[in-house]
Amino acid sequence: NNNIIIACSTTSTDFPVPGNGYQPQFGGGTQDGMIVKFNENLSSVFWGTYLGGSAPDGIFTLAIDRIGNVYVAGGTTSTDFPVSTNAYQGTNAGAQSDGFIAVIRSNGQELLSSTYYGSDLYDQIYLLSLDRQNRIYVYGQTEKGGTFYQDNFTFRETNGKQFISMFTNNLEDRTWSTSFGRGAAKPDITPTAFTVDICGQIFVAGWGGSSN
Repeated sequence: NNNIIIACSTTSTDFPVPGNGYQPQFGGGTQDGMIVKFNENLSSVFWGTYLGGSAPDGIFTLAIDRIGNVYVAGGTTSTDFPVSTNAYQGTNAGAQSDGFIAVIRSNGQELLSSTYYGSDLYDQIYLLSLDRQNRIYVYGQTEKGGTFYQDNFTFRETNGKQFISMFTNNLEDRTWSTSFGRGAAKPDITPTAFTVDICGQIFVAGWGGSSN
């Protein structure tokens, strides 16, 4: 319908939202995620919502399914970030940040599903994509090595600090996950692009080097 949906982060407690979204009030901390749906010429807002808990939260990526539901992901330091009842990971693992994934109904008024996704070290999700069955794929960074991000996937770097994971649409189960990279102590690739094609092939890009 040529409507425009943005997902971002804000430090404003008075961001101009119409008040009809899932979370009409700023959650707390210094930053919240924010989702807003405009009409095609930006003359009016259909709905808007904050998304976050009582500590800093950020949305970094967005996807939309065929019926208009909105999928977002990012990072959170909140221990009270809104998650669904049967979420794959129901609590913050206790580090400086965890990733999160959330699905908002197309009218902006309901959180359909949401989960933390992270270890006891630094984790962030930077990009998200959907396949034809609306299964959810995420691409992010971590400081956690070992097998935390490895499950049902042959290709892997055991101590890789970048991960790709696939979840069921309701975010109750992780289908598979893999990590990749040099195996250094810190992430060595900054995610820049990520998509899943109609055949289920995954395309991933990033950049890294000693200069950064």
